[in-house]
Amino acid sequence: MNANSLSPPRMVGSLLRGLRKYLPGDEFDGGICIKNETTQLQPEKTPDRNTDDALMKGQSDNGSPSDHDHFRETEYYGHIDDLDDKVNKLLREKESLIRQAEIREREIIDEFGRRANYHKQRVSRLRDQVRDQKITIRELGKQARAHKEKIAKLQAMVIARQESALESLNAGKGPAPMDDHDVESALIRLQESIRSWARNELTWSSLVSKLPISVDKIPAIFVQAALAYVVFEWIFGDPFFLFRQIEHINSNSLCGGLTKIYDQMKLVDEVESHAWRSQMLRMLCLTSVQGAQSFLHGQVESFSSELAQFFLDSSASALLERPGSPLALDHREKELENVLSGAANLALSLWTQRTNMVCSSLYQLQNFWNGDPVAEAHRLHHLDDDDKRLDGTNIVLFVQPAVVAFGSVHGEHYDQSKIWAAATVLVVGKIADTEPEKFIEISSSIKAEEPNQPTESLPKAEKPMKLEERITLGRSIRVEVPVKVESSGSVKRCPKMEDEDTDDLMDINGHTNGASFLRSHMSCCFRTAGSIITEIYFSTDITFSQTFATTVK
Repeated sequence: MNANSLSPPRMVGSLLRGLRKYLPGDEFDGGICIKNETTQLQPEKTPDRNTDDALMKGQSDNGSPSDHDHFRETEYYGHIDDLDDKVNKLLREKESLIRQAEIREREIIDEFGRRANYHKQRVSRLRDQVRDQKITIRELGKQARAHKEKIAKLQAMVIARQESALESLNAGKGPAPMDDHDVESALIRLQESIRSWARNELTWSSLVSKLPISVDKIPAIFVQAALAYVVFEWIFGDPFFLFRQIEHINSNSLCGGLTKIYDQMKLVDEVESHAWRSQMLRMLCLTSVQGAQSFLHGQVESFSSELAQFFLDSSASALLERPGSPLALDHREKELENVLSGAANLALSLWTQRTNMVCSSLYQLQNFWNGDPVAEAHRLHHLDDDDKRLDGTNIVLFVQPAVVAFGSVHGEHYDQSKIWAAATVLVVGKIADTEPEKFIEISSSIKAEEPNQPTESLPKAEKPMKLEERITLGRSIRVEVPVKVESSGSVKRCPKMEDEDTDDLMDINGHTNGASFLRSHMSCCFRTAGSIITEIYFSTDITFSQTFATTVK
C-alpha cells in the first residue's frame, strides 16, 4: 500500500462511501456532506487529492513530513475513529431495530392469529347457537300450535259452560239476551209467517165482480200491512203489551198506566228507566214457586187469542176468504194465533233486555231514499241498489215497519242505534212492469150506483181532510143498500205483458191495475193503511168498493 492510498482524505472518502448505505439522511453529524445516490463521488477531482499531492511534493522537497502534516493526519485519524464509532453505533441500532421489528412482527402475527382463532371459535359458537335457536323455534312453534288448540278447546269449553250457566241462571231470571243476528233472523221469520198467512187467507173472488178493475196483489199487501201493524205496533212497540185489555182498548188500562210511568221515567233517567222495565219484565217472566208457569208467559196465549179474534173481526175480514166450514175457520184462527204467539214471545224476550226497541213507521219516515238501511222498497218496484229514481218520493204504505234498537244489553250507548229489521214500503211511483209506462185516463168523478135506481155522483170534499176527519175511529160505517163504484170517464187501455215477478200487480180482462187507480184517484193514499184497516170497524157485509168511496175526495 503506497502513501497516497493511505492518505486521510482517501480513507475518509472511502469510509464515507461505505457509510452511505447506512446513513438515513443527506447530512452527517461530523459536518461532511454526503451526496444523493444519483451523484457520483469523484475523488480524483477533490481538494483532498490536491492536498495529498502538495504533501507529497513537500515530502519530496524536504525529505520528511512536516508537523503540520502530522497534525492533520492525527486529526483525520481521530475523525475516522469517531465516524467508526458512529457507524458501529448505527449498526447496533439497526440490528436492535431489526430485532424489535421482528419481535413486533411476531407479536402482531401472534395477536392476529389469536384473534382469528377467537373469531373462528365465536363464529362456530354463533352457528351452534343459531342452529339451537332454530331447533328451539321449531319446538316453540309446535308448542304454540298445541297451546292454540288447547286454548280453542278451552274457549269452546268456557263458552259451553257459560251458555250452560247462563241457561241455568236465566232459568231463574227470565229469557236470555239474544244476539243481533238471532234477532234479525227471528224478525225475518216472523215477517215471512205474517206474509204467508196473509197470502193463504186472502180472497178476491167476492169483490172482483163488484169492482170495475181487477187488483190481484194489492189486497195481500193490505192484509199483510194490517197484520204487521197489529204485531209491531201493539206487541213490539209496547213493552207492556201483555197488560193490555183488548176489550177495553180506550180505557185507562194497566198497560197505559205502566207506559205513562215508563215514559216519565225516561224523561228523568233513560238508563235507569230501561233497567227498571227490563228487570220488571224479567221478574214477571220467572216461574213462581206455586205456579207452573210465569205470569207473563201465561198471558201470551190469551193475549194472542184475543188479538187474533180482534183482527179477524176488523175490516180486514172483508179481504179474507170466507171459510167453508167451522173447522176451516178454527184452523185460520189457530194459524193466526200461532203467528201472534210467536211474535209475542219474541217481543217479550227482546223487551226483557235493556236495549230500547222502537218501531218506525210513517210518523218517523215520510220519504223514501234508496240505500237507507231503515227502509227498503217493496220488490214490486224492482228497484236496484243504485237506482235513484224514487229517491225523495213519499211513502204510501208501510207493508212492514222498521225495528230499530238503541243501546246495548248492558244498558250503555243509548245514543247509538242498529237496525234489526228494515221497513218494507210502497212509495209514490209506478210499480215496475216489463214494458214502458202506460198512461191511464180515468175521470175523477166517482159514481155510486144502486140496483134499479138512478145513478148519483158522490159529493166531492170541499177541502182535503185529515185521516181523523174523514173517518170516525171505533164506529162502523154502514150502508143501507149494496153499492158499487164505477168510473164515468173513459179508460185508455194498452196491452200489458206478463210480469216476471209473481207478486206484481196483474191486469185481468184488460182493466188497469189497482195500483195506478189508487195512485191517481185516492186522496187518502193509505199512508197508515194498517191503522185504517185495524181500527175502523166495518160491518161484515161492507164491500171494498165502499172503503174506496169513503176515502175519495
